[in-house]
Amino acid sequence: MDRVWTLRHKLGCDAGPLDYPAEYIRRPKGMHQKTFARRIEQLSCIEAQAMADTVRTMQKLGIRIDRIVS
Repeated sequence: MDRVWTLRHKLGCDAGPLDYPAEYIRRPKGMHQKTFARRIEQLSCIEAQAMADTVRTMQKLGIRIDRIVS
């Protein structure tokens, strides 16, 4: 999660991944489009992996995910 916060800070976003998804982060003024696209892609991949790890851990603990989502 440290990498998530580092990337979000570089993108000018102080909100967390559950508060503000990576897809909604606007490109900071002065940042090249390619750099922005690369960082958003990295951030999306890291956040997706973190969410998958969280779901896997919850399943191991016996927490039913379907009740949380509904």
